[in-house]
Amino acid sequence: MTKSVFIIGAVLGMLVGCATPGEQTTAAGGYPEWFLNPSNVYPQERYMSAVGSGRDRRDAEQQALAALSQAFEVEIRVDETTRERYRELMTDSGTMTESEIDLTQVRDVRSAQTLLNVQFGDAFMAPDNRVHIVAYLERMATGRLYVDLINRNEAQVSDYLAEANGSQDPLRRYAFLSAAEAVAANNEMLRDQLRIISQPMSATLPSGNSRSAIVSRRTDAAESLPVAIRVTGDAENRILPILRRAVAAERFPITDSAAVLTVEGAFEIEPIDLNPDFESVAWAFSATFGRSGGTSLLSYSDQGRASGITVERATALAYEDMAVSVEQGFARDLRRFLNELVLGSN
Repeated sequence: MTKSVFIIGAVLGMLVGCATPGEQTTAAGGYPEWFLNPSNVYPQERYMSAVGSGRDRRDAEQQALAALSQAFEVEIRVDETTRERYRELMTDSGTMTESEIDLTQVRDVRSAQTLLNVQFGDAFMAPDNRVHIVAYLERMATGRLYVDLINRNEAQVSDYLAEANGSQDPLRRYAFLSAAEAVAANNEMLRDQLRIISQPMSATLPSGNSRSAIVSRRTDAAESLPVAIRVTGDAENRILPILRRAVAAERFPITDSAAVLTVEGAFEIEPIDLNPDFESVAWAFSATFGRSGGTSLLSYSDQGRASGITVERATALAYEDMAVSVEQGFARDLRRFLNELVLGSN
């Protein structure tokens, strides 16, 4: 059955005699006032609200939350990797709690209720047995929450920049600048969301640290840390390009000489007896990230098995699994290592 979602329209001024939000005020025909005339109950200058409809109350709530989430479709986007890094930095340092982070991260419908500080009015069942419900938030209360989070983020960015300025180690300096960019990126998104919630409150905030300036400094810091990548066992050159991309994602330049940092990778694939109906191979991947000259900073390893109708197919699947290991596992551990450089200084 098609789900209906109705976005609450804006009104120009406060209406006299409005019903109290959340009340099941009945209008003509037995329908609640908030369903027939939502702006009478939830004036736009005080509330953000939306009505959702579904098979049951839970379904209707999800649709109402989805509608509210659409109001936060801002121009500024933060990729999932940066979101997760922001979460780790802020929670592991004790600057914010997990629930406070959730307040500002819209990823799906279920996260919207926490994000938006949402309340629900009473549910209403229409003659067609469809359930309708209104979800709403108070602009001022939610705006104050955002202002607090934004100010705390700005303070954290300033602390990271100060640490970067005082660091004599180029890798530590890069780590602090990278952390500052992650927090600044999320704060930029929060500022954009606050403009939607309350333009007057947004206008009172100082401009804060420039993300573009931080990005420029991070790029300059990375340029002083060229990385040499050497691998064994990748005869078909399938994994090396993926490993290069994982390192380059941190903006480190790749070099064949005069390296400051190194990545030593090893890939192995060998046939095994696993299932008589299929051909199977075992694979293993390991990588060491360190300083040129032999100091190891990070070690990563992963292994698995793959099966196919032919050895060639099993091998192809093994390479796919190893590619995921590099793109997700090794890259994730490299980011965590950088986070540890930052958090370990606290």
